[in-house]
Amino acid sequence: GAPQGWRERYSGVCDPCFQAGVACPHYREVPLRVLILGHNPSDKAWTTGVSYGNPSNRFWPLLRESGILPADWRAGDTWVELNNKAPAEQGIGFTDLGCVPGSDAAAFSRDRLRQWQKGFAARARAHVARSGGEPVVVAMTGKRHWDMMFSPPLKN
Repeated sequence: GAPQGWRERYSGVCDPCFQAGVACPHYREVPLRVLILGHNPSDKAWTTGVSYGNPSNRFWPLLRESGILPADWRAGDTWVELNNKAPAEQGIGFTDLGCVPGSDAAAFSRDRLRQWQKGFAARARAHVARSGGEPVVVAMTGKRHWDMMFSPPLKN
């Protein structure tokens, strides 16, 4: 099961449920505009429950700078609040290929990633069944897991 902190975000999470580390019944799952797929949760994400939660990570500022998150949406909120509200309010969800903590992506082999691929596919299908629709876009945050999942590479 999921740890006390980190868990996938296919739907919003209210503050009391986040603090308790339990599934949140207060937000329903909806088809996502974007599902952001990472490699695996970092040690920091695993313990804090926030995707890309390391203070040195540029992920959250880049989401704003790119326009994926509107500049004025929850402009004063913490990364925790953005992480927990983005699925419900912006249609942006977060998950990882693997549900194993670790900050060294190179520690996970191609075989391990391919094993994770099956689990991710099952979790994604379950989200689609619960929400009633597929994400419009699945965006991978790294080239390494893209290359390892699609070998040989997809053709243009």
